[in-house]
Amino acid sequence: ITQAENKLLPPTHRNAFLGYINQQQMIMKALSPSKQKPSTPSDEASPIPEFPSYQIVDLGCGHGTDTLHFSSLGHHLLSVDFSINLLNHAKGLAPKAHYLHMDMRDFSKVLLPESLDGIWANASLLHLPKADAKAVLSDLRSAVKVGGVLYFNLKLGAEVDVVGEAGERFELDARYSTNGEGGSDVGNARKLYSYFNLEEVKEMVKVTGWEMLEIGVDDCTNLVDYATHPFAYVFATRKRDA
Repeated sequence: ITQAENKLLPPTHRNAFLGYINQQQMIMKALSPSKQKPSTPSDEASPIPEFPSYQIVDLGCGHGTDTLHFSSLGHHLLSVDFSINLLNHAKGLAPKAHYLHMDMRDFSKVLLPESLDGIWANASLLHLPKADAKAVLSDLRSAVKVGGVLYFNLKLGAEVDVVGEAGERFELDARYSTNGEGGSDVGNARKLYSYFNLEEVKEMVKVTGWEMLEIGVDDCTNLVDYATHPFAYVFATRKRDA
């Protein structure tokens, strides 16, 4: 594995993720009947934590850059990755987090219902077949609290430049080695990429039971040579079941 800087992620997305969690929790609190006793002057004078601590999953944590960011702010991180080499790197970078070495397609089986404030899936679902990515989003919804927030991004690709009817193909990644850290075969790692269009992304959010908060496009193709296509990014929330 060769480490690469996280240049594809606008830093504002991390802040927006935490902001949406806080916003949705405030909305849920406002909609819920209050069971608290009437406030007193001493209560009003009590300090309010400026940065609430959230239960967050970093789904496909990679090198651990995002895990480090969120855990350094005091949030509780459970980080998951299929690559043991990447996971070991993340553990060294962000030792305060908890880690699981497993396939994200099985991850929902180990989670408790409504136990998470947010799921952060940066550049991870795009490595699954489209049907599997949809299943993961559907399965993980029940593990998120009502008002919890999901972030994920996917590669955008026109049909004319994507091989295969499903918009899925294996590509060589020049940043990675199949022999581990410092391997002699850097650039020989083959990775699956699934390509979507914006309508597919919107439909996937809808059919998996999430409610869209924000969708947009990040085009970083001019920033790094390995970014060949723009990304669609999504912030979504879990609403109360009808």
